[in-house]
Amino acid sequence: SNEIDNQDAFSTGSNDRFDAIVLADGVSSCKKGGEGAELTVETVKKIFLENGDIIMKSDIKESSWAILSVLSKELEKRAAEDNEEVREYASTLAAVLIDRNTKTAFALNYLIILLMQ
Repeated sequence: SNEIDNQDAFSTGSNDRFDAIVLADGVSSCKKGGEGAELTVETVKKIFLENGDIIMKSDIKESSWAILSVLSKELEKRAAEDNEEVREYASTLAAVLIDRNTKTAFALNYLIILLMQ
């Protein structure tokens, strides 16, 4: 069919202190963009909720690179399992971590394909 699969993925989560909102959109020209988006939102949400206090205390650039580095390892692992090239999992990422205690937020906005060149 000529129908284009929806490659959006969206996830939210909360714990006693933080709220995470994560959205990814798989790159439609990539074979596994939808899967990449799905894995991206789940991975980033987990990192946010498990490491929120560290993320909020750290330098924004350092936190961003640490998160993206964990994420790219997850995508590489999935690609190896599927015997695919990692660039086939490319997606965009927009994510916000909200600290309800301090009323502050941390945001990420990336095109994940850039990490994979």
